[in-house]
Amino acid sequence: MDISRFKDGLEELVSNYSINMYGRDWDYCFGLSFKYDVRNFNNCRNLVKKLWRKLKKECLIDGIYVMEYGKNGKIYVHGLMICELSNSKVDNLFNKYWSSGGGIYWLDKFDRDKGDYNLYIIEDNYKNDLFDYDIISNLN
Repeated sequence: MDISRFKDGLEELVSNYSINMYGRDWDYCFGLSFKYDVRNFNNCRNLVKKLWRKLKKECLIDGIYVMEYGKNGKIYVHGLMICELSNSKVDNLFNKYWSSGGGIYWLDKFDRDKGDYNLYIIEDNYKNDLFDYDIISNLN
């Protein structure tokens, strides 16, 4: 597989997904890290899937997240999402469902004027080829 074409496809998906699916831009950008060392994409996906399942019970949620290896060899997650709840409500849900298990997160209201978050979620992928991604609505 030509990894540069894969990365270009991911960049296009991130840039256009919310507009194509929902007719509007992203609501939030986020980052997740784990309490324990998670060094396998399948384990990471299972843990993140549990979070999305819980959040989906509270609100409409969709988006794209990227899992990648950091400098220390641990996996971390970052992405963009659609969720119509207020920032404080989304923050409370992340606290309830992610932080309560010892995970760390950051959450920010999406603001294209602050910078291009579409590029943020894919920029680290260009440092190496150790990444994977998924669409939240694909996680059943």
